[in-house]
Amino acid sequence: MSSRRVLFVDRDGTLIVQPADEVVKLQSLRLLPGVVPALKTLHDAGYALVMVTNQGGLGTARYPESEFREVQEFLLELFGSQGAPFEAVLVCPHLAEAGCNCRKPKTGLVDGFRREHAIDLDRSYVIGDRDADMELARNLGIGGIRVHSDRTLGETWSQIARRFTASL
Repeated sequence: MSSRRVLFVDRDGTLIVQPADEVVKLQSLRLLPGVVPALKTLHDAGYALVMVTNQGGLGTARYPESEFREVQEFLLELFGSQGAPFEAVLVCPHLAEAGCNCRKPKTGLVDGFRREHAIDLDRSYVIGDRDADMELARNLGIGGIRVHSDRTLGETWSQIARRFTASL
């Protein structure tokens, strides 16, 4: 089995704008600028896309699973219809204080995927907006890229797409 290049991509704050109340609802959903064409370019360049997201409190009264599922299904359908399908979606539903092994920056969420797929560690990355995403990258032994719509705080999606495809 040959190894593959994988991009482990965070969701809130990376693919979509993180709302102030922390819970994303379909009516308030906004994509980060340039994310759709960038993901299509990366997928076309041979990168597998895997969403890795902490969704603390998922399934509680404050964050019903139906609200998450509505947004998640819309996102997956949108990205897939534009040529940027996600091969897998890995979700930690636990609050930080639960101390689980699957909450980023721990690797438990990704370990099963890594066992089932040969991953090219030298050419795979975590893309996210938080320190936990960058720490996940270090814990996995791969590179990390901070994304942000403000270039002074991280790379934009169009910059990321250019960076990855320029070296091919």
